[in-house]
Amino acid sequence: MNAVTPVKRQPTTCLQCGADVEQKAGPGRLKRFCTPWEGRVWRQRMAALGLL
Repeated sequence: MNAVTPVKRQPTTCLQCGADVEQKAGPGRLKRFCTPWEGRVWRQRMAALGLL
């Protein structure tokens, strides 16, 4: 991360598939996944590995 550039303007990749994730401007959480389905798959995989 760059200390000068706002976090939402920095490039982000999906934790599941590695695709680029578009961030919406304004307040709110950062998106970590490109689609809700990718987030669900990632959480299921982490739970199966005992990491969640």
